[in-house]
Amino acid sequence: ELRVRFKTQEEIDQESTFIFSTYASCIQDYMDSIARSRNYDDMKSLCTYATASDKFGVEGKYAVAWRSQVWNYCYGVESAVKQGLMTLPTIEEMISELPEFVWPVA
Repeated sequence: ELRVRFKTQEEIDQESTFIFSTYASCIQDYMDSIARSRNYDDMKSLCTYATASDKFGVEGKYAVAWRSQVWNYCYGVESAVKQGLMTLPTIEEMISELPEFVWPVA
């Protein structure tokens, strides 16, 4: 006898939370790798320079704005997936769709 059991909404929500926390970790690693390419410890470290009045400040301000764009995009994707408006992209697809980071000229 074949038995079909559908997931409860709670199970779907827990699975979704796990998937998106994994994606968030990968995206944070991606952002940190960009910061490390200019010898910052990570993206958070780069963003702390936003108040500086030299080239580091220019880079920090740009990084703060870019980081916000990235997370706004990611949370938009999460919402669209949860609402059934789009299928879950792979992490590679999601990273490829992020706003491009171009180091500013100070």
